[in-house]
Amino acid sequence: EPVALVPVDLSEDTPQVIDIALQGQGELQYEIVDQDGKPSPAKLTIFQSGQIIEHIYSVSGSGTQALPPGTYQIGISRGFEYGVVETEIDIPAYDRAQLNATLVHWVDTTGYLSYDAHVHSAPSPDSEVSREDRIRTAVAAGLEIMVATDHEIMTDLAPAVVNVGAQHLLTTLIG
Repeated sequence: EPVALVPVDLSEDTPQVIDIALQGQGELQYEIVDQDGKPSPAKLTIFQSGQIIEHIYSVSGSGTQALPPGTYQIGISRGFEYGVVETEIDIPAYDRAQLNATLVHWVDTTGYLSYDAHVHSAPSPDSEVSREDRIRTAVAAGLEIMVATDHEIMTDLAPAVVNVGAQHLLTTLIG
């Protein structure tokens, strides 16, 4: 039940007792599949009141994320080949909300691969993104081949692909 907001005077000569009640964290549990019901990598963009709160990049399409209680808008995507799902969800305090979504493959890319030949990750001096996070973002964006082109270092992203379990989705090259 919403509580009325009351201004509080915190000046030195006005002693007061202020009761503050904090709500416990909630949790979003998500399961994203493709049109065949198979788990799908995805990017979840979480909004509240028109502001981006968080991005989640999932290789497996499933997971959980702690969130403060409230109502959120969520955009779910997987690169340009798949349709976008937009939904709203309420996260309860001390409880879990379940999000299930299906991403439909709209663009037939048979015979083609999605390729990015200029990708940076840490320890490149112009990137703070870990190798594992770079793999997660690539898979969620629908990339299938990625070339590491970090500055001042030769980077092999193959171990990061294995670490996040994306070896069936992404191939990397040292650039």
